[in-house]
Amino acid sequence: NLDKSIDHKALHDTFSTFGNILSCKIVTDPHGQSKGYGFVQFDNEDAAQNAIDKYLLDLFFESRKGKVW
Repeated sequence: NLDKSIDHKALHDTFSTFGNILSCKIVTDPHGQSKGYGFVQFDNEDAAQNAIDKYLLDLFFESRKGKVW
């Protein structure tokens, strides 16, 4: 679960350190409020795996652990 304060730019800026991002999106409700999850698509599997590995260390999202699918 992403903190509701995380926006598209924060998600992109965080994950761009792991590789080239093809697409990045925070899922929102009809009112534009974050639903607490998003998607990041990298241009290669190694970048995606590196992001998963580092994300589990909780580098950016403070004490909240998210799930990378």
